[in-house]
Amino acid sequence: MVFACGPVFGGIIDSHGPRLVLAFGSAMQLFGLLMMSIAKKYYQVLLAQGVCSSIGTSAIYYSGKNSCFVAIVLTFNRSYLR
Repeated sequence: MVFACGPVFGGIIDSHGPRLVLAFGSAMQLFGLLMMSIAKKYYQVLLAQGVCSSIGTSAIYYSGKNSCFVAIVLTFNRSYLR
């Protein structure tokens, strides 16, 4: 699930920046953990951890990774291509 959401979050990061995806990912991760604490049945645990938390983790991972790459590329382009 983490790598399956990569193209979706990559497109959003390219068009809107990493801040929106990072906020969404943090909210989904928190929501998954909160739902895990009140889960009573096994399918609820699977939905909380398998869907909500993994989508949140994916968004946090891709927004952090892409913003780091963008910062390196922008620094390289400003410094060395003049």
